[in-house]
Amino acid sequence: MPSSRGGDRRVAALVDALRPHLPQPGVLRVPASARPAHVAVRRASLAASRPIVVVARTDEEAHRLADDLVAWVGATHVRTLPERAALPLERALPEHDESAERLSVLAELGAGSRNLVVIGSVLAFVQRTLGPEQLRAARTSVRVGERIAQRTLLERLVIGGYEPSVEVTGIGEFAHRGGLIDAWPPGVGDPVRIELFGDEVESIRSFDAMTQASRRRLEAIDLVPASEFLPADGWDAVLERAAAATDLLAEDAARLAQGELGEAAETWAAVLTAGAAADHVDGKAHAVLTDLDELRALAADLDRQAADRLGGLVAAGELPPEWPAPYDALGTLEVLAARAGEVLEEQAATDGGYRAAPPIPGRADRAGTWLTELAVDRPVIVSTDQASRVGELLDEAGRPTPPLAELRAAPAAGEVALVHG
Repeated sequence: MPSSRGGDRRVAALVDALRPHLPQPGVLRVPASARPAHVAVRRASLAASRPIVVVARTDEEAHRLADDLVAWVGATHVRTLPERAALPLERALPEHDESAERLSVLAELGAGSRNLVVIGSVLAFVQRTLGPEQLRAARTSVRVGERIAQRTLLERLVIGGYEPSVEVTGIGEFAHRGGLIDAWPPGVGDPVRIELFGDEVESIRSFDAMTQASRRRLEAIDLVPASEFLPADGWDAVLERAAAATDLLAEDAARLAQGELGEAAETWAAVLTAGAAADHVDGKAHAVLTDLDELRALAADLDRQAADRLGGLVAAGELPPEWPAPYDALGTLEVLAARAGEVLEEQAATDGGYRAAPPIPGRADRAGTWLTELAVDRPVIVSTDQASRVGELLDEAGRPTPPLAELRAAPAAGEVALVHG
């Protein structure tokens, strides 16, 4: 893979060495510890324009895989799709940072970013959000020198779910005064200030949210929608759902008519969104599922929990019996499984070619000799946050091996490489 990947690439030099041994996609036996390497080599074997999407069991597992993968392909190309923390149908104020990050990742997935790998839990992919076409249509690109009416730009921000504020201090907020419009779109580290002279964009600058001081000039900015809860068919269709419904839903509808989500977001998720985040995984993506039977069990459990929650709210008179479930986890997973390019299992008939590392000796002072013996007929690479200590042990065993911040080339048989991290 090219050096332009950027970010932390401690063992990226091994990717090319492993590529000739990469098995064809299918249902493969790949242990969890080997999956970062496997995904990295698969990434290198595919066209750069084709994204890889990995579905893991849990959010913790997704983040762990993403963190390990960074050492192979660089942080620039690895994105984690977060879960929304709220329970299904829970009445809670929406977390704008969660939705903003989710939309940022999905927007990048749809934009064809080169060498992209998106990793998320099964819950992250079944939770509902904007549809792919809806997300593309709701994005607003602004470039210096182009013409756009201030009213039009402000209306686009409101339609995109941005919240008005006196001063922008958080993602998903916007403010305006005179010819200046401040906004903080998802996926951008700092808010931006758009200066209009009449209908012409005179300048775009990022600024510090704390001091409000300008930082650097930009030529263009992509204003991604800030909310996942934007009905594809318009608000009128949503408000019809409250007709002859419960008092609580009628109160929600009154607030929604004023553009306020309040605590209704998750309760109304099936009405305010177009479909599951998995809908953004189209045919051009290489989808990778991990431990499919366990994913199915988790999805079925998510559906049961949501059904129990819905049943309890109906029994309490808070929701009508016909109120839709917040998601169809098992159905969504089966669609992903039908699109999957490969499935990685701990136990599968087809061997992916990975073996467990030899057991480490019980005494630390024997590690240097053990690694020296291990490297007699093969290359050995050790990646550890105790690289300095392991280097001392190798030195004591008569094999001086200085720790490296990044592996520049794959070692030859008989060599030991020591990488910090």
